Amino acid sequence: MRKTVSVSVFTMDSQLDFSLALSANGHQLFTQVCRSLGIREIWYFGMQYMDHKNRPTWLEFDKKMRALSSSMGDRLQFFFKVKYYPEEVSEDLVEDITRLYFYYNVKNDIIDGKIYCPAETAVLLSSYQAYIRHGKYDPSVHNQDFIKVEKYLPKNVREQHDVTDVGWNNKIMKCLVSLGDMFREEAIMDYLKIAQDLEMYGVSYFKIKNTKQTDLWLGISALGLNMYRLDNQLSPVVVFPWNEIQKLSYSQNKFYVKPVGASGEVLTLYTDSTHTSRLILNLSMGNHKLYAVRRQPDSIEVQQMKVKAKERQAIRDAEREKLHAEQKAREVMEKRLLEMQRLMQENEEAFARTQMILEQYERKVNELNAQLNEEKRARQKLENLQSYLEETNRKLEMESMQSAEERQRLSQERDEITAQICKQTQLLQEREEEKRQFEAELARVRAMHEEIMKSDNGQKRESDERELEAVNNVDEELRRSKEDTDQDHATRLKILRQDLSAVRNPNKMQAIDIQYEDNVKKGMDKYRTLRAIREGNTKKRVDQFESM
Repeated sequence: MRKTVSVSVFTMDSQLDFSLALSANGHQLFTQVCRSLGIREIWYFGMQYMDHKNRPTWLEFDKKMRALSSSMGDRLQFFFKVKYYPEEVSEDLVEDITRLYFYYNVKNDIIDGKIYCPAETAVLLSSYQAYIRHGKYDPSVHNQDFIKVEKYLPKNVREQHDVTDVGWNNKIMKCLVSLGDMFREEAIMDYLKIAQDLEMYGVSYFKIKNTKQTDLWLGISALGLNMYRLDNQLSPVVVFPWNEIQKLSYSQNKFYVKPVGASGEVLTLYTDSTHTSRLILNLSMGNHKLYAVRRQPDSIEVQQMKVKAKERQAIRDAEREKLHAEQKAREVMEKRLLEMQRLMQENEEAFARTQMILEQYERKVNELNAQLNEEKRARQKLENLQSYLEETNRKLEMESMQSAEERQRLSQERDEITAQICKQTQLLQEREEEKRQFEAELARVRAMHEEIMKSDNGQKRESDERELEAVNNVDEELRRSKEDTDQDHATRLKILRQDLSAVRNPNKMQAIDIQYEDNVKKGMDKYRTLRAIREGNTKKRVDQFESM
């Protein structure tokens, strides 16, 4: 006779296989699973399975594996899921692993349509999902088809808008770019903070009837019991907070709610079976317990977890500061590099211009040197003429010995030579002055050229050196949605809403979409609705429920 049974537990991202003794109970299995997953905030989770009538059922801790094996066979299959939701994710969910499994659970429920999510919020949440899975936007990796739209957006959102998969990718990537840089754990928390504002988040729905046999929805949440009309699961009509409920019980398909101070009047709900009544009681008692615990001082275990969480957050903050400092230093260096490259480009252009001018001046100097050589020859000729003139003058002095005609010829020849000498002398002076000016300009250009070369070399050395530098009690009545408290988030949603409304097909809208749009027009959201319907006393709410 066998003494053990094979057990498979499916989580959102893995499968665990165990061999348990038939005498083991549900609590032992649940504890072993939580220990294997590293989860300490175990009070939010549960084990679900399909019973012999194929109904989803939460595993009771005192249930023996032997009893389950007799109805489910030799291999037992369970699903590790979120069973209870916190009132405020940022305050109540302490450990990263807890938040991760909440993220998996909520994400799947949104994509599967179990939690209604309007298009603009779905796109924004998809960008966080892409960040959590792929990291910060990188244009070299994240192309127009890296997101499989059916794994990111609910079916009703995709069907109601005339947008291609590439179009959805572009919208999601645009939001992804705007997220900037953050840690994966922070992206998960931001996802949950946005998701918890959805009207159907954290609510377990059951079909019921009141004493008038009106078909209604009962919603069990972290704050209390909500009563909805059958055609509207977004906006409850009546809410009974946990602190206004004194007693819960059931008898077969009758479920009883005894409010506090309602003159002994008991609220009667009708379910479809004893199984449903038992499930409602189980979830109600668990939520009520968490509601009470939240209003008491933290246990030693929770205090220890919060201390560790603060330490982890401090480390992340330090890493973020370091990362921001490195990014800022990198940006400064890149800016300097661009400036240096610009200066180097300008210097290279100036160098090319001065080089061209220098070559022009050098050609001119060479031409002047050639002219000066020619002038030297002319000077020699002039000296020869001067010698000849002296000889002529000497001859004129001896004019007494010559005829008048000869004296006239010599005098005329002397005048012509004198004129040539004056002309050549003036020409030589002009050439000398021109050469002096060109040599002075050439010296100036060479000096400027050398200065540019020095500046250019100095700029390169500075760039090299700098590149090598080291780069060193909240009451639920007071709660507000993220859209109310975060202006950037509200603006982002508003832009997305306007963008998507232009491509929405109104003929494909469902009743729940129309109800949501009506709430938006009235300026109502999840928390405003709860505040409005919780006004008044318990007696008034009991009467209101009975009259539905």
